[in-house]
Amino acid sequence: MGGDAKGSRGDSYWQADNPACGAVFTYWLKEKTKTLREVRREREKKADEAKETYGYPGWDALRAEDRELEPRIVFTVADAGGRVVRRLEASNASGMQRAVWDLRDPSLGPAGTSLGDESGPLVPPGTYTVCMALVTGDRAQPLGEPRIFACKPLGEASVPAASREEVADFHRRCAELQRAVIGASRAADEIQDRIDHLRVAVFNTTSAEADVDAALRGLELRLLDLLIELEGDDTVADRSEPTPPSLSQRIDRIVWGSWESTAAPTGTHRESYDVVARRFPRVQAGLQGIDAELEEIESLLEAMGAPWTPGRTPVWRADK
Repeated sequence: MGGDAKGSRGDSYWQADNPACGAVFTYWLKEKTKTLREVRREREKKADEAKETYGYPGWDALRAEDRELEPRIVFTVADAGGRVVRRLEASNASGMQRAVWDLRDPSLGPAGTSLGDESGPLVPPGTYTVCMALVTGDRAQPLGEPRIFACKPLGEASVPAASREEVADFHRRCAELQRAVIGASRAADEIQDRIDHLRVAVFNTTSAEADVDAALRGLELRLLDLLIELEGDDTVADRSEPTPPSLSQRIDRIVWGSWESTAAPTGTHRESYDVVARRFPRVQAGLQGIDAELEEIESLLEAMGAPWTPGRTPVWRADK
C-alpha cells in the first residue's frame, strides 16, 4: 500500500503489532527509579511551587549527573544447571510492565555500544529460572523472588531430532565458530584501516625509510590472501564467475538454515561446520601474525615521531 505499515489506508485504520513470542515476564513497579538529574529537577520544581529559593548545583554534582548510568531492570534467565542463558533489559517505568524472552541464547555477533535485541540459537526444552534485579551504576539489587518455569515444545518436528540437547549443542558450537569468523572479518577490516593510515604516516615522516612502506605493502598482500579464504575471491566474483564458498558463507548458511528449526542439522550442515573448523585456524593464525608485525611497525614509527595513527597511543617526552 506504500508508505508506512498503514500505507494509504488512512489514520482511522486500526492495527497493532503481533505480540512477541516467548516466555512473558509480567512485573509491577511501584515507582520509577529516578536519575540524579531527575531527583534534582523534581526537588527544584517543588521549591519553585513553594516559592522557596535553592542554589545552583556544584560542578561535582553536575559531573556526577553527567556520568551516571540510567537505572534499568534486568532479568537473568538460567537453566536447570544454573548456567545463565540470557539477560534481558526491561522498562524501569512504574506500573505493570512486561518483558519477553524469545527462548534463545544471546547473540555472539560483534558487540555494539547499545543493548539490542539480537539473539542466538533456540535453547532446548527444560526447566528454567528467572531472576529480576534493579541495576543502578555498578550495583544490582534483587527484586522479588526467583521464578521457575518450563519451556515445552509445541509439537514434534517433521524431521525430529534424536536428542534436542545434541541439536542445541551443535547450534552453540556453530555460534561460537561464527563469533570467531565474523570477529576475524572485522579484525581484518581494522588491520586494513591501520595499514592505510600508516602508509600516509610513513609518507609524511621524513626519517622513515622506503623499506617501512615495503613492509606495509607485504602485510597488506598477506591480508588480502587471507581474505580470499575468509570472505571469498572478489577478483573472480566481480567478473561473474563462480567461486568456492568462503568460510564466512559456509558458517552463515549453517546458521540461516538451522537456527530457525528444531530438527536435527543436516549432513551438509555438519560437513560445512567441519570444513570451517578445519580451515579457520590457519586464517586466525595468519591474522594474529600480521597484527603482531603491524604493532612492531607502529612502535618503530612512534620512535621516529610519525603522525598519530589508529591503534596506538602517542608518546611525548619533554627532553626531546
